[in-house]
Amino acid sequence: MVMAIAILAWSAVLSHGVVFSLASEAPFIVTPPQGNTNAPEGSDFTFTVEAGGSSPLSYQWVKNFEEIPGATLSSLTLRNLTQNDSGLYQVIVSNSFGSVRSTTNLLRAVDGRRRFTAVASAEPIAVPSSIIPTFARSRFWSSQP
Repeated sequence: MVMAIAILAWSAVLSHGVVFSLASEAPFIVTPPQGNTNAPEGSDFTFTVEAGGSSPLSYQWVKNFEEIPGATLSSLTLRNLTQNDSGLYQVIVSNSFGSVRSTTNLLRAVDGRRRFTAVASAEPIAVPSSIIPTFARSRFWSSQP
């Protein structure tokens, strides 16, 4: 009887066979926030984290390694994105047994009006080198083999 009580003190089996741990656990990330992303300016964007560990869990969202005041839920919604919202985001999940940081995610607010148009032409098109990324110029347009 004592052994059965000790086992119940550490875990309980729910009706569907799921084991729920009653042991004290430091927080851990189950599903991290979405990775590096470009989002159009003017749109809304939401980071979400799923975490586990002993309750209660607390959340603190961070931008560019500084806490965002009032951002203490498991999700962070940024409304009407501007260039000022671009940056590195992560969340810190804490409880009385410790804390864990999510991976750092880059969010870039990009001009949603910028469009590229494909042009079909039988003639070669002169493309100014100023609009070709440096790495592409050095690799594909270099006179060196």
